[in-house]
Amino acid sequence: MVEILSRIQFAFTVGFHFLFVPLSIGLIFLVCIYEYKYLKSKEVKYKHLSEFYGDMFVINYAFGIVTGITMSLQFGTNWSAYSIYMGDVFGAPLVFEAMIAFFLESTFTGLWIFKKNKMSNRLRFITVLLIFIGTNFSALWIITANGFMQNPVGYALAADGSRVLVENFKEIIFNPYAWYMLVHNNISAILLGSYFVLGIGAYRYLKIDKESQEAKTFELGFKPANILLVITSLLMPAVGFSYFNYIVPIQSTKIDAISGGSPFVTISFGLMVGLGTFFIFYSIYTLIFFKRFMNSPVMQKFYLWTFPLPYIAILAGWIVAEVGRQPYVVYGLMLTNDAVSNVPVMQVWFSLITIFVMYAILAVGCIYLIKKRITSPLVKEESL
Repeated sequence: MVEILSRIQFAFTVGFHFLFVPLSIGLIFLVCIYEYKYLKSKEVKYKHLSEFYGDMFVINYAFGIVTGITMSLQFGTNWSAYSIYMGDVFGAPLVFEAMIAFFLESTFTGLWIFKKNKMSNRLRFITVLLIFIGTNFSALWIITANGFMQNPVGYALAADGSRVLVENFKEIIFNPYAWYMLVHNNISAILLGSYFVLGIGAYRYLKIDKESQEAKTFELGFKPANILLVITSLLMPAVGFSYFNYIVPIQSTKIDAISGGSPFVTISFGLMVGLGTFFIFYSIYTLIFFKRFMNSPVMQKFYLWTFPLPYIAILAGWIVAEVGRQPYVVYGLMLTNDAVSNVPVMQVWFSLITIFVMYAILAVGCIYLIKKRITSPLVKEESL
C-alpha cells in the first residue's frame, strides 16, 4: 500500500510540476523572438508582446519553482531507498541544475522583472536569451538524471551491490537516451508555447476593436507563433520516430507496454500520436489560410478552446516514458518496490491529501494571476 500511495503522490506532483516546465521553455522562446524583432525593427508593438507574454512566463516560472521544491523533497521522504542506491549518480545532475541552471535563469529573470524598462534594446534581448539558455540547462540536467534511469550507462556497482557509483560521468552526460528525451521535450515545449500564444492572443483579439493599436499588436504576434507551431508539429513525429527506433532494442518492456501490455500506456501513446497528428494538420491549415484565420472568430476560438490539448499530449508522452519503464525505477537495476521508503502508511496518506489540497490552492492562484494578466491592459503604465 505504501508503494502504491507513494507512486500516486509522486506521479501527481511530477505531473503538476510538468504543467509549468514546458510552458516556461516555450513562452520564453517566443519572448526571445519578439525581443529580437523589437531589437531589429524598433517596432514598439513587439516590445508590448514581449512584456505581455513575459509576464505570463514569470507567473508560470514562479509556480514551477514552488512545485519543483515539493517534488524533489520526496526523494528523501518517500523514496529514501532509491536515494541511497542512486545518490552518487542522481545527485550530481541535480547539483549542476541548482548551481548553474537555476542561478542563471533566476538571476536574469529577476533582472527582467525589475529592470527591463531601464535596459537598452540589446540588453533586453540578451537578458531573455540568457533566461532561455538557463531554462534549457535546467532541462538538460534533469533529463540527464532521468535518462540514466531509463538507460543506465557510465556506472559501476559498489562491491557489496548496495549503491550505484559514477564510473564515467561523460558517458552519463552524453547518454543518447537523455538527448533524445531532451530534444523531444524541448520541441514539445515550444509547440505548447506557440499554441498558448495563439489561444491567449485569440482571446484578447476577439474582444477588441480590430482597428485599434492593440489589435495590430496581436496581429504581429500571431504569425511567428503559427510558423513555430507548424515547424514544431512537423519535427515532433520525425524526432519521435527516431526516438522510438532507438528504444526498441534497449527497452523491451516499454515496447511491450506500448503494444498493448499496459492499456494505460497504450492509450497514452495513441493519444500522444493522435494529438500530434491534429497539431500538424490544423497548424498548416491556419498558416495556409492565415488571412482567413485573422478574420474568422471560429478559427480563433478553436485555438482558445483547444489550447489544453498540447498539455494533454505532453502528459501522455510523460506517462509513456515513465509508466512504460515499470516495474523498474532504474531500468534493469532497481525495481520500484525496492525504492520506496519504509514509512507508516498513514504518513503517506496524510502527505498525499495535504499535497492535493496545497496544489489545488496553487492551481487556483496560478489561474487567477494568469487570467488577471490576460484581462488587464496590454501595456502597463511603467512600460509607456
